[in-house]
Amino acid sequence: MSGCAGLADHRLIFEKFLDAETSPFATDAGQLEAAMMKSGLVGDVVGHWKRFGDNRKTMVFATGVKHSIALCEQFRSAGITAAHVDGKTPKEDRDSILERFKAGEIQIIVNCMVFTEGVDVPDIGCIVLARPTKSLAMYLQMVGRGMRAVPGKTDCILLDHAGAVHEHGFPDEVKEWKLSTTTKNVNKANEKRKQRESEPIECPVCNCLYTGQLKCPECGNVPTSKQYGKDIEYIDGELGEIVRKSTKPVKKPVEPSKEEKASFYRQLKLYAIQHKFNIGWAKYKFKDKFGIWPNAYIHLPAALFMSKEVLGFIQHGNIQRAKSAPKAA
Repeated sequence: MSGCAGLADHRLIFEKFLDAETSPFATDAGQLEAAMMKSGLVGDVVGHWKRFGDNRKTMVFATGVKHSIALCEQFRSAGITAAHVDGKTPKEDRDSILERFKAGEIQIIVNCMVFTEGVDVPDIGCIVLARPTKSLAMYLQMVGRGMRAVPGKTDCILLDHAGAVHEHGFPDEVKEWKLSTTTKNVNKANEKRKQRESEPIECPVCNCLYTGQLKCPECGNVPTSKQYGKDIEYIDGELGEIVRKSTKPVKKPVEPSKEEKASFYRQLKLYAIQHKFNIGWAKYKFKDKFGIWPNAYIHLPAALFMSKEVLGFIQHGNIQRAKSAPKAA
């Protein structure tokens, strides 16, 4: 962790697609990406949360109002305290839900693009991406809700059901940003989404149009996942953990020079003489160290002193041999 940037340590859970053409899972990165490009969200959101994120304060990002309502109802049906918030939720209701969330009275908030920024709940321990995004900034904003640092918090789990990590990489990877004063950054897809998500909800029972709440003000119907979950396609699959590959270059071991090998053998020869060992002892010890016989150096005289490196090598061998020796009955 560095400064106040957030958590450097996080666990990232990704999708492992169930594919009839592979046995039993398609785990190759190319296969994962190809499957993600097809359509839909991977895995059961509630089921995977119970496996990986249970008992953590969680924020879920849905594809839209109806999807958010459906997911909220699914969490509630599973006995989990959850609340839905969208752009039309009255401010006082939103503030009340957020305060109850901070206090731990609500475990999960499901929302559609409401809490991507401007909300500070640092002890959030799990972020669920139940929506795809092509926007890097949006991805970082959503994940950033769980990357805040707070005493006692060691990590944050990211449940990625939409393959965002394949699209944008790990959240804490360094990005190169460019500033332009001549162009305006307009995401047409996001503008259309905002317009679509601002539309009122139509009650599937009485067709009443309303916003800002789950319960229909006309007939009292509370939308369920069966009523509003039809628009979202899910692909059967299991989430698994991504292990980040190190970006540090692997240092190749430096091959000792002939002079270094010669010096090492001469010191082994000195040790053998001092301890009245057979000279063959030095040859075998040299082979243990370098994997070859010291044929090119056997004519050299013994050294005049012992280095710490050679003494350490000999002592380590003595300790290992003592440990492996059978104990007396």
